[in-house]
Amino acid sequence: MLKLLILSVLGLEISALVCDPGWVQSFDRCDPGLAFLVGGSHFALDKRLGFSNTSEIFALSKTLADYPRLIDAPIMTWKDDHVLVCGGRNQGEDDPVLNECWDYWPCSNEWKVSSTPPLLTTRVGASFVTVSIQGKRYLWVLGGSESDESQSLVTTELLDFSTNQWLPGPNLAYGRFSSCALDLGEGSVMMVGGFPTYTNTEMIHLEDGSYLSQNESLNEFRWGHGCANLPDGRQLALGGLDENFLSKLSTEIYDGTKWLMGPSLPSSRSGMTVLNLDGRPTLFGGVQLSVIWHTEVLALDLDQGEWVELPEKLLEAHTSGAGTLVPNSIFDSCP
Repeated sequence: MLKLLILSVLGLEISALVCDPGWVQSFDRCDPGLAFLVGGSHFALDKRLGFSNTSEIFALSKTLADYPRLIDAPIMTWKDDHVLVCGGRNQGEDDPVLNECWDYWPCSNEWKVSSTPPLLTTRVGASFVTVSIQGKRYLWVLGGSESDESQSLVTTELLDFSTNQWLPGPNLAYGRFSSCALDLGEGSVMMVGGFPTYTNTEMIHLEDGSYLSQNESLNEFRWGHGCANLPDGRQLALGGLDENFLSKLSTEIYDGTKWLMGPSLPSSRSGMTVLNLDGRPTLFGGVQLSVIWHTEVLALDLDQGEWVELPEKLLEAHTSGAGTLVPNSIFDSCP
């Protein structure tokens, strides 16, 4: 499922490929998406709490190579024919916050040092979203933290898919750690919550860094939460932590003018990954009150307005890990 947008740039018409929600672009085609998850925290069998290096594709019975690091809160995207993961926090290092990048190559089932340069800034807990503007695709990385002790970052950076180079992006109005970013189209992104802004939201435009009029705050404090675009154009924020580090089960929906309370989750959780799978917001993993580590996957039933548990489970909770959609044809060209 795809659309061809005709953009006028300097008097020339450019055709831009745009995939429908839940579909993934690979070069000049769109395929239905699968959820690829990496790292995060999981309550291990030996009862130690630690970062994970597990990679998995949800509901696909294939063992994937482990990520080269025990990693927490990196950034991640699908890049035409491979998975790209950058940054995050590495367990057990003197300077644990990273800017390095690694590629996962499906046919060899291995992680390799990426041809993509390192991030311009070491980042953990940054938000990330793929955007298109004037026919070009970018991975936009926003905020996060530069080290375990530093404040939340206002800086952003962009990976230009056409040149494979990082570029400085426009600054945020506020530093945000463990926030979430939503693509609003035409190079605009909505930032929702995060530490220490909690209820604050802002919309920023990529081309000139201008801020769009958006002053409505969330009803509740949220960081370590998830976000998704709904098919009808509204935005969804769900779960996360409050200012006292307590996980939440509430959700909120932005209708273009204000945030309204949405359908509650079956249980509170934070640190989950939210992806648009099969055209609907789908919640992967997370943790409840640092005690219950969720491996179940929930999807929003758009007709009934309630969360339903899918029959398959994750291998691990991947709390504060990273996830991205990859094409369901990811292994089709492999010998």
